[in-house]
Amino acid sequence: MTTEKTTTLITAYFAADHDRLDSLFAEFMRLKGTDFPSAKTFFKDFLRGLKRHIVWEEDVLFPIFEERSGMKDEGPTAVMRQEHRLIGAALEALHDKVRRADAACEKEARQLTDTLL
Repeated sequence: MTTEKTTTLITAYFAADHDRLDSLFAEFMRLKGTDFPSAKTFFKDFLRGLKRHIVWEEDVLFPIFEERSGMKDEGPTAVMRQEHRLIGAALEALHDKVRRADAACEKEARQLTDTLL
């Protein structure tokens, strides 16, 4: 398989996973005020998926980019790793609310979405 085709497949896979995660989070937000048990199920899938997505980026995608670009300790992957730490903290704050079945989690949800952007 050519490098270009591999890059296209990886890009498509990550884009589809972003869409899937966005959908899970949107369903959590839509349901949290009216059906928290169902909302929690969507959140758990989102939580698991986002954590896995970050691991894939850091353990698979970033090393490939760093090897090809020669940028390891600086550049976009270093910035994204720091962003992942911020995402993890925001995700955990929201997860704390979900664990307590606290539907009043707009602040934490907004912090997470702002960090994800």
